[in-house]
Amino acid sequence: MHIPPRARIYEFLLIGAATDTLLRTGGFQVNITLKSVMAAAAAPLIAMSLLPGTALADDGPTRQEEREAVSQKVWSADDREAAVRDLSTRERELFQESLDSWTAKTAVSRFGKLSPTSPEVQEMGPGAEKIAAAGNDPGTEGAPAAGCWYHYQYDKWYDLGLNTGDTWMQLNWCHNGSRVTSHSVSNVGGQGHLGNEYEGVLQYHTRDVGWEIRKATQYKFNLFGASAQPCTQIRGGNGLYSTRMDCYLGEQ
Repeated sequence: MHIPPRARIYEFLLIGAATDTLLRTGGFQVNITLKSVMAAAAAPLIAMSLLPGTALADDGPTRQEEREAVSQKVWSADDREAAVRDLSTRERELFQESLDSWTAKTAVSRFGKLSPTSPEVQEMGPGAEKIAAAGNDPGTEGAPAAGCWYHYQYDKWYDLGLNTGDTWMQLNWCHNGSRVTSHSVSNVGGQGHLGNEYEGVLQYHTRDVGWEIRKATQYKFNLFGASAQPCTQIRGGNGLYSTRMDCYLGEQ
């Protein structure tokens, strides 16, 4: 007869406990008696585990599963405002964790060089114009490259596969071949979906490490009193860029 693994575990633990008692007491008669008693106690449990459809109690849903259940409850509600308002204290905590964990997909990504007459370079000042002009010249062979660039990014944010909001930003910067000399942010905005209201930029985070400028824009969305604050980050170097979907600017 096949015995399910859980039944074997019960039997192993019970016999192991009885054997441990034998080693501690040194009494053969005690061992026999204890084994008999424990075997009798274990019999109903083993029998239950053998019954079709009988399962032992598990640890319940994980925290992630709880978060997803609360999010599903809110997003699927006909009246999302009432759904958010009626969340219990624990549900509100779980829903806030979901709002803090939106994932992003980049819908538009554009990178290019800025000319001396571009509005972005003009805004950064005369120094930027000179570097942009130098970047357009062939230059001397072996000399460090210089120039001004931009990167524009449009991102769509999601919770449980639902598009909850969009954000966009553009980083402009000039590099003299050794370090970033000027930078600016332009074309920043956002749009909410599914009841989310875009309230603007919460704050900018900036770190200039010399060879690279790192700029993160933190946006704010309001869903009937619950707040989502996602971040888009662009890093610009000498003719290069990279992106992150968080506010962490690193150390160097």
